[in-house]
Amino acid sequence: MLAGEADGIEGGLFNVGSGIGQTIGEILDEIQSVVGSDKRVVTEPQRIRPNASEVKALVCDYSKAMAAFGYKPLVSLRTGLELVRDFVAERKAPRRLSEYRV
Repeated sequence: MLAGEADGIEGGLFNVGSGIGQTIGEILDEIQSVVGSDKRVVTEPQRIRPNASEVKALVCDYSKAMAAFGYKPLVSLRTGLELVRDFVAERKAPRRLSEYRV
């Protein structure tokens, strides 16, 4: 909403996020905790980032968005996941892909 109301940023690219780095495993653990799941996770070794990779972590730098239109993260990952869970539950959204109708 802030970006939509800002003047002079048309066509600009902005990163929005928390600025806190988390691994895929940490995010998956948080999702499973929020939804009450303990599904087994299969890791494929060839998909793991190599130790010699030039990229060690991907962390959002939202400073440009903050300067341009005042963006700042307002909720934690866990709170965001809880909000999505509750939104889906309140609307009785289908629980299986096969139940979706377009």
